[in-house]
Amino acid sequence: MIKVNVEVSDLYEKVKDDLFRFAKSIARHEQEADDLIQDAMVKALNEPQLLSLPEYKQRAWFFRVMKNRLIDDRR
Repeated sequence: MIKVNVEVSDLYEKVKDDLFRFAKSIARHEQEADDLIQDAMVKALNEPQLLSLPEYKQRAWFFRVMKNRLIDDRR
């Protein structure tokens, strides 16, 4: 479990700028963007196969998770 957390942390460091930029573009305010990122990172901890994907697919996975969460929140 600790190794997965470290790997997810490394993944976060690689994609964090893109995640913040995307989340801020779809959210109404900065707090909502932060919540979207946090929820996506928590979900990433439960998806160990995410770490084996190429970086562009990892980014797409995060973007999809954040977009879907935003849609669910606004229903």
